[in-house]
Amino acid sequence: MARKQLSKENTGLLDVLTVVDDIVFKANKIVIPITLRKEMLQKIHKVHLGEEKCKRQAREVMYWPRMNQEISQTTASCELCLTYRPKQQAELLMPHPVPNRPYYKVGVDLFDCNGKSHIVVTGYYSNYPEVATLPTTSSKAVITYLKSVFARHGVASELYSDNGPQFSSSEFRSFANDWGFRHNISSPNYPRSNGLAESSVKIVKGLMKKAHDGKEDFLKNLMIYRSAPLQNGLSPAQILMGRRIRTNLPIHEDLLTPRGAHKVKLMKKKQKDKQKQRHNKSARHLPDLKPGDHVRLRDITTGTWMQQVCAERSCTTIL
Repeated sequence: MARKQLSKENTGLLDVLTVVDDIVFKANKIVIPITLRKEMLQKIHKVHLGEEKCKRQAREVMYWPRMNQEISQTTASCELCLTYRPKQQAELLMPHPVPNRPYYKVGVDLFDCNGKSHIVVTGYYSNYPEVATLPTTSSKAVITYLKSVFARHGVASELYSDNGPQFSSSEFRSFANDWGFRHNISSPNYPRSNGLAESSVKIVKGLMKKAHDGKEDFLKNLMIYRSAPLQNGLSPAQILMGRRIRTNLPIHEDLLTPRGAHKVKLMKKKQKDKQKQRHNKSARHLPDLKPGDHVRLRDITTGTWMQQVCAERSCTTIL
């Protein structure tokens, strides 16, 4: 009887079916007749194991046409399963676009280490971490430090942080408006959107712990990290500053010369030439003095000239 019912559903299976004691088998799996499928679905789903586990459990011992689809429909319509379903599968990674210049985009995060609170600011372009110990984790303390960072490197166009109270305050919003950067807050449930700052925290925290436990100088270790090449072959310092930084490791002087240093030298020479021209407009050449010459020196406090005798030349003034 069961075989006849199945033959109406899928005649292509007849060659692989066997009957033992009036029970239909497909290999070693029992073929469930139409009249018993609702009951089997209830038994399969009774413990609410989830769609995939229910399917795997059923496929181990039984079979009927469209069994997988009917199990999916059962779990999809179960109120308990919908209420306690696991979180959704992670979406495809959407990385931050690579900025076109240093300090266009920075990530900021706070962390505790060795009993103190710290802040790390990392550029998305350079991966160069700026680190400091904070007196408090208030908005005022964070803003004060960010101002010092921006004074060194320029104001970032975009700043990413979590939604901690120091970043979500009206004081921080005013700071962002006043200094002219866009503040982006990462989702509490998806901190990876500020992943660079979190990654920097792990690196810096590791450096701090190792320096503390090994009684080493953390700042020296931080300097070496900043000078170590990344996967692209350039160090964070080179990417940010356009030059290698000198550490306690031996290095040839040529390797410390900035890229484009000749242009900087030409610009500085032009600047000094202009400075000399401006100065010389109101100056004239003075004769060289010899030991024994009688001269007068002007007292800068009284404005009077006092007679003196030239002893010997002791210095040369160079602009």
